[in-house]
Amino acid sequence: MAEVVAGDFVKATARMLLFNGQSTIENVFYFRAIDGPGEDSLVCEELAQWIDDFYKELVAKITTNLTFEDVTCFNVSTEQPMGSALFPDTAAGSLSGDVLPGGVAALITLRTGRNRTLGRKYLGGFTEGDSNDGALYTGLITALGAAGALMLENFLGEATNVLWQPGIVSKYGPFWSFTEAVVRNIWAYQRRRRPGTGI
Repeated sequence: MAEVVAGDFVKATARMLLFNGQSTIENVFYFRAIDGPGEDSLVCEELAQWIDDFYKELVAKITTNLTFEDVTCFNVSTEQPMGSALFPDTAAGSLSGDVLPGGVAALITLRTGRNRTLGRKYLGGFTEGDSNDGALYTGLITALGAAGALMLENFLGEATNVLWQPGIVSKYGPFWSFTEAVVRNIWAYQRRRRPGTGI
């Protein structure tokens, strides 16, 4: 039975599908286990719950054509896969209307205590109703701010009672926690990445 121990870094990749699987949207999250141990499968379930809670802040602004599929976990410290878990609560977006082009994304920039070490969370699946001449409407900015705030706080896993810290694994140091979440009021462009890479 594989376990996460205190100090391990875990990468959790959330996968969403747009238009019945015609396009895949992925977001990568990193977490540091402040304590432990925690069984791999339970860890993945509780990280999926946290990511589900992150998207709950946004789901009212996301198109009904986007479905939330699963979260795949990987222990960066031991270089071992940890399996996957379904989104426990969120199934799909809840806003109807024309979807913005695939490269258009809302952006949350997550600052750390080191210069040039940032997290960038590009979020897609929004609609034309969220956009006002290239800018984000206030309601979407507020929702993004609430989601970004979750990235700044440690949280207790519901399945293992492991205390987790969101952050980023960087070449400038093994792990950096986030100190500030900044929401752009204009749309960003999300360049295409290979599945499971990026933040």
